[in-house]
Amino acid sequence: MKFSKKLTLISVATLMTVAPIVPLAQNQTIAIQAATKSTVTTVDTIVSMYNAKGNYVKSVKANTIFKNYGIVTIHKRQYYKVGNNKYIKATAIGRINGKDYIRLDYNSAVYNSNGKRAKTSTIKKNSLIRFYSTKTIKGTKYYRIGRNKYIKAANVGVVNGKTIYAKETYVTVTEQTASYTKDGYANDVTYKKGQKVEVDQYIAIPASYIDDFTASNDDSPVYFYRIKGQEDSYIPGNRVKPRKQMKLLNYDDMHYSYIKITEQGDLPVYGIDGNPSKVVIPHAATNAASSSLSVDRLMYIWVPAEKKAELFYHISSAYIDVPAGDVYSIAEVRKYIGNGFIPAKDAKESGIKLTLANTPEEAEKDIAIAQAADKSGLKAEIAKKTSVEASDKYKLTSRDKRDAYDEALKDAQAIYNSPNSTIAQVKIALFRLKQRSNDLDGKKVHVKNINKLTESEALKVYRVAYNANDVYSPKYQYLISISFKDHNSKLVMNLKHYSKSIQDPKYLLSDTTKDLKISDYATEN
Repeated sequence: MKFSKKLTLISVATLMTVAPIVPLAQNQTIAIQAATKSTVTTVDTIVSMYNAKGNYVKSVKANTIFKNYGIVTIHKRQYYKVGNNKYIKATAIGRINGKDYIRLDYNSAVYNSNGKRAKTSTIKKNSLIRFYSTKTIKGTKYYRIGRNKYIKAANVGVVNGKTIYAKETYVTVTEQTASYTKDGYANDVTYKKGQKVEVDQYIAIPASYIDDFTASNDDSPVYFYRIKGQEDSYIPGNRVKPRKQMKLLNYDDMHYSYIKITEQGDLPVYGIDGNPSKVVIPHAATNAASSSLSVDRLMYIWVPAEKKAELFYHISSAYIDVPAGDVYSIAEVRKYIGNGFIPAKDAKESGIKLTLANTPEEAEKDIAIAQAADKSGLKAEIAKKTSVEASDKYKLTSRDKRDAYDEALKDAQAIYNSPNSTIAQVKIALFRLKQRSNDLDGKKVHVKNINKLTESEALKVYRVAYNANDVYSPKYQYLISISFKDHNSKLVMNLKHYSKSIQDPKYLLSDTTKDLKISDYATEN
C-alpha cells in the first residue's frame, strides 16, 4: 500500500546534511542519502557555540537561523557544523527548513492509526524523522510521520531540538549495587547486574550531605535515581543505565529557598528593626563564602532611615561567614547574626519560591511595642521546651539542629521577657523558633531484629547514636568514638577529654568507656 504523503528520515550517525524526502511502502527499507547542499536550521533556545575542539566559544540567541553543513562527532558528542569552525550540539537544533523533526532514542516500529504494527522495517535508534502531528491511540501517544504511519512517543528522545524528559522510567543495573537512603546509607536490598528497576526521580545530591557514600571528599554532587514505590530508597546513577532520560533535579532546589546576592559592593546584614548591623559582607556578589545564602522568609520590614517598608529575605542560619579575603580561618569569619536579613533588591531568589509573609502596612504597625496579647503565641511555643527536649526528634537529631533550636529558644525567651520588644521582634522570634523546632528530625531506626542487626541497620544505628551523644566543643577537646561489638549485639562509646585542642596523651584529662542501649536508638515497631 503506497501513500501520497512522504516521510523524511535522517540517520544522526551518518548524516552529512538533511536527507531528501523518501517514500515508505510495505516491506521497503528506509533509504538514507546524503545531500550535497547545506540546509537551514533554527535553534529554539539560547545555546552555546563550540569550536572544532569542543571548546566553548560564545552563546547564541534563541531563534537564530544557521546554515547546517551536517553532523560531526567531537569527544563522542554529536554536533552540527554551522560555519567555519562553528558547531552547536545536535540536541540544540530546532526545526529544519521550517519543518518539525523528532529523534529516536530506540529502534522503533511503525504503527497504523489503529495502533497495529505496520509491515515495514524498524527505524533505527538516533534517526531524525520529520513529523506532522501527534495522536493518542488507545491511551498511548504517537507521532504521525506519514499517512497512516506512527511512531510511539515513548521512543522519541528529542522534538525540534528539545529533549523530552520522562516522569518515570526503568533503569538497567550495570554493576551490582545496594540501594541507599537520601543520606547515603546502604539499605539491605541488593540489585544484580542486568536487573531492571522502575524509578520516578533523578536527583543530584551535594556530596557534603552524604559523606558516607562518596568515595572522595570533594564538592562534586552524587547522582541518584529514586526507586518508585519505596520509602527513602535510591540507586546510584553511575551503576545503572536509564531507558529514557529524566530531568536532573537539584536537591537544594527541591528542599530549600536560597538567594544569590547581586550587590557588587559591601552589603550589611540588616536586623528586624530595619537598621544595618555591624556584620558586613565584603564585595557581596563575588564573596564565595556568603554570596549564596539559604533563606526561609520573604517579608516587609519598616526601615526608619527611609521612613517606609522595604522587602527583605530572612537568612535561615543564625550565623554567616563573611571573609574579607581568600585566606581565612572559619573561626575568625563566622559571625552570629541571630535574625539577619538581606534586602530583596540586592538578591535573586532560587529553589522553593517563598510567599510574601506580610504587607507594608503591617510592617509599619509592627514597630509598636508588643503587649501581653502580642506575646501569647511566643509564650505558648516557649512552653513546649520540656516536651521538645524529651522527644526523640530532639535527642536523636544532629547536634547542629539541636544547637539551632537551643539558640532560637534562648533568643525567643529574651525577646519575650524584654518590656521593649516590638511586635516585629516577637513575630520573627516565634517564626524562627517554630522553624528550628520543625527542623528537628531525630528518630529511631526501624530494624527487623534488635538483637541481630544487619550491617546496614548497624550503620544507621551508629549514626543516630553518634548524633545523640555528640557534644559541642569549641576547641575540639572531646573525642567521641562509638562502635559495635560481638556481631552488632553490643554498642560501646568511648569519650576522651583533653585539656587542650591537641589530642595528645599528655593532655588527656579523662578516658571513659560505657555501654549504650541499642534500644535507645532502634526499634522493631
